[in-house]
Amino acid sequence: MATQTPNPTYRQAATLAFERVIDLIADYSVFAPVNGYWHMANTLDTCLQHLLIEQKSPRPDSFNLVKNALDKVFDSRMRDKGESVEATDWGEWSRHGDGPWADDYGWWGVALITAYRNRGFLGYDETFSNRILKYARNCFAALAYGWDPSEAVEHSDVKGGAWNHQDLDQALTGRNNVTNEVLWIFSQRISDLDPNNEIYKDQVAASQKFFFDAKKKKASEDGALLNAKGLVRERLLGMQNGYPGWYWVGDQGLFMGACLGHGDTAGAKKLAEKVTANMLDSKAVLHDTISPNSDFNDDYATGKGVFMRNWKMFLGVSEPNRPTNFQDLITANAKAVWNNRVTPEASGRAQYQFGFNWNPAGKPFKKGGKGGEPTYPNGDENPSTFSLLVCQVAGLAALNAACLLQSADVQIPA
Repeated sequence: MATQTPNPTYRQAATLAFERVIDLIADYSVFAPVNGYWHMANTLDTCLQHLLIEQKSPRPDSFNLVKNALDKVFDSRMRDKGESVEATDWGEWSRHGDGPWADDYGWWGVALITAYRNRGFLGYDETFSNRILKYARNCFAALAYGWDPSEAVEHSDVKGGAWNHQDLDQALTGRNNVTNEVLWIFSQRISDLDPNNEIYKDQVAASQKFFFDAKKKKASEDGALLNAKGLVRERLLGMQNGYPGWYWVGDQGLFMGACLGHGDTAGAKKLAEKVTANMLDSKAVLHDTISPNSDFNDDYATGKGVFMRNWKMFLGVSEPNRPTNFQDLITANAKAVWNNRVTPEASGRAQYQFGFNWNPAGKPFKKGGKGGEPTYPNGDENPSTFSLLVCQVAGLAALNAACLLQSADVQIPA
């Protein structure tokens, strides 16, 4: 696919990609009340990380990203519950009612912790910073409310896990791994902010035990976390309401990030090596599996971006404990994202639009679910603005990671 000549540097490309995200967000109406709720949090975290790492020193949030996200998306979704509602009521509403699925609070919480930790760099005053922290604490209470100490899988000794929703008549409800990975990461980070809070510390320990107990099981045993390839399943083997055999790259990134947050660099590195052995093409570009339920295509199209956000955490790990291809994977994917833009000849910032398949030549799409990734999550020739935003945010995460390398100011090879 044709690209501009000359190509920008990785850092410049990240800026252009971010500006395209801002255009797609526009007045925030793109975030519909249901699926758009957690996508706002995913978008927010990626955009905040961009502001913090795009340049050699952090940029303030002149876009009011957090304020607009809270005012126009978070509060508008929660307003029906009343301003004085307890956070545990949010949890009940989500676990058994028609509220956001509980894992949504985890995505919000992680993004808000990013904002609060960097409040000085981002330019937030004390009053607004306190608001951010209050929302984060409430999100934790709502998500942790769904923790269930019973057997996660019938007749298995793996116990615990938080529900995303308890109505098993709805597709993909249950104690799936993404809900619990996000809870583990969120509890780690909020506990770091408040290390004397026993509730946060207890949740870190409970989440860790849940996953480590499941990780000990053989791939064929009920309750097993990892499949025969050593990759994290979408949910534990034998758990209700899943699709046996399905895994996606977002879970790999989240579990890897949770292990790094826990200090288990060996476990994170081992999983990273399984991903690079099974989910890259010959050019070291990531490709994901397709959701077996098309209603969730946009949700799971976030996976490669989620993975890249967590992969870059290896920067904080000493050289021998990183995957051997750590930097190469970042540059390969950032290069592919840029060079395979879907509308490079468009006018304005639309020319910087990314697709779902970061390297179509490496894994061409085959119709009928026979492999590969389509150009857009739903295979549409005329994707929605929402689908475009999902793809753009994922690609931005890859370019954000490239901004952290010494090659950030090198021109992207064509």
